[in-house]
Amino acid sequence: METRQEISTLQIPNIMTEDVVRFFNQRTGMDLTSVFDQYLRRSTIPTLELTFNERDKSVAYRWIADVNGFAMPVRVGKKNQWQIIHPSTEWKRMPVGPVRNSTWRRTCIAST
Repeated sequence: METRQEISTLQIPNIMTEDVVRFFNQRTGMDLTSVFDQYLRRSTIPTLELTFNERDKSVAYRWIADVNGFAMPVRVGKKNQWQIIHPSTEWKRMPVGPVRNSTWRRTCIAST
């Protein structure tokens, strides 16, 4: 629920994009500048690229985006067992356990 302070902060007569970005960065404790840059200043939607390794039961992941350093958290897992990963434009890897690739793609990724 929003507090009066939060509401009054956004009720400035002329608010700039940078003000909104700064507000969300402060409130979330994350640097979401690249997310705003991608969605507000570029026409393409970022794609989460996944590469599965059956042998070591892991998945490598990264964002394909126009903004260098694009990093947007994503919720993965099963209902009531979500975890948040922090993909960026650089490859990262995590274990996936015994879940099949097609099942993991279809059921384990949700927006935050």
